[in-house]
Amino acid sequence: MKKLVALLALTILFVLPSFAQNKQDRFKDHDPQEMVDKMMAKMTEKLDLTEAQQKEIEPLLLAHHQKKMEARKGEQADRKEMAEKMKAILSPEQFEKFQQHFKKRAKMRKNRSGELPTETPED
Repeated sequence: MKKLVALLALTILFVLPSFAQNKQDRFKDHDPQEMVDKMMAKMTEKLDLTEAQQKEIEPLLLAHHQKKMEARKGEQADRKEMAEKMKAILSPEQFEKFQQHFKKRAKMRKNRSGELPTETPED
């Protein structure tokens, strides 16, 4: 029984990180059209969409994903701008502490959501 529990624990230890990696890379460099095509295939299968419904839904999904990507780019630019302003205000030691805190929070956010966070510039 102890061997079975140990084997199960080792299996979980090695399998879970691979799932986490897959979750992080899932949408990494996909273009919106590729993501929409995958969603349309799943929706068509599960919802039994007609051709007319597919033609109406696809542009909606594409616009939605493009807006999400633009919002992410805007957030990244905002973070970069804020970091540059903080660097101008803080001493080098303070800025280093600020960056460490930001990285720690980004890592926590990454672990919670499975997404890759953007980091502040390290000038």
